Amino acid sequence: MRAVEDVARKPIRPFVMRGEPLLTQPRPTVLDPADPRIPTVYPFRLSPAALRLLARDKALDPRFRPIDRYLWRWSVGQGTGLPLPAEDADALPESKPTPLAPDEAIVVDLAILHSPAWARDFVFAWFRSDKTVEEIAERLMCRARAVWDERKLVLAYYLGRFTELGIKIPTWEADL
Repeated sequence: MRAVEDVARKPIRPFVMRGEPLLTQPRPTVLDPADPRIPTVYPFRLSPAALRLLARDKALDPRFRPIDRYLWRWSVGQGTGLPLPAEDADALPESKPTPLAPDEAIVVDLAILHSPAWARDFVFAWFRSDKTVEEIAERLMCRARAVWDERKLVLAYYLGRFTELGIKIPTWEADL
């Protein structure tokens, strides 16, 4: 026990390194030249015109354009009993896209019918009715500007949902 007490009473001395210091190579930084064996990859940059298009409030992200078109195609079909009678189908936009294949329309109908109420209600109001943005905002109890953000959320939800179900939808357009 006495040895432990002696060690505890000794004064603490600073560490002194004996001998010559070991020189190491300096660490590489971003200012160092790149390795010529590794190809340089430049990120895709949008043109100022494309940035202005995306910065608008009502602009749709190019990644959501395919799912938006897909849901428009779904909206012109009659599906499996969703609430759009044949006489109301004429209220949709003038240039009607081609409807989905019947078997594909059934899968999409079931996916939409079993989706959360917030997404299902928005899809019916946006794609299957002739309501204005202000009327949709009233129904959703939000501002008209928030409807555009809600649209992006719903499109992102259905893009993921349809991908999960195995429906192939391209997610990016190369025309930008």
